[in-house]
Amino acid sequence: MKSFAKLLAILFLAWSASVFGQDWTPEQIEVWSSVEKLVEDFYAGDIENLNRHPNFIFWNAENPAPGDKQAAALQDEKLFGSGIKFHDASVTPLTISVHGEFATVNAYIRVSQMLPGQQNPTSVKARFHSDWKKEGDTWLNVSNFLYREK
Repeated sequence: MKSFAKLLAILFLAWSASVFGQDWTPEQIEVWSSVEKLVEDFYAGDIENLNRHPNFIFWNAENPAPGDKQAAALQDEKLFGSGIKFHDASVTPLTISVHGEFATVNAYIRVSQMLPGQQNPTSVKARFHSDWKKEGDTWLNVSNFLYREK
């Protein structure tokens, strides 16, 4: 059993080294910079400037079904209107797949949040899947799926 656990650990380390240590193409770097800006703007509360496509769709574990751009904006306003504060947000890429003017990103998001009345921040981790479409020189966020880890 110990040798099996060692084998799994070695396989995971080899996989993570190939994922996190890989060289990104210029196209992947361009998409990733759009993802980082989206995450930075969102957690800073700058929800007016999120590069969302007009047909944007989102879904997270708290919602029973996907929502459109208008539903996302309402949810964002409600979230930031609640007095929540975010600190130390980070996003780590796992995969970035670019096919012409379309891209798919999978990443981990980690953030510390403070709810009103809370004395200490809570650490939140989530799996993030995001699709993007390039229009002109801008990558627009077409869809997001967010799954909070328990």
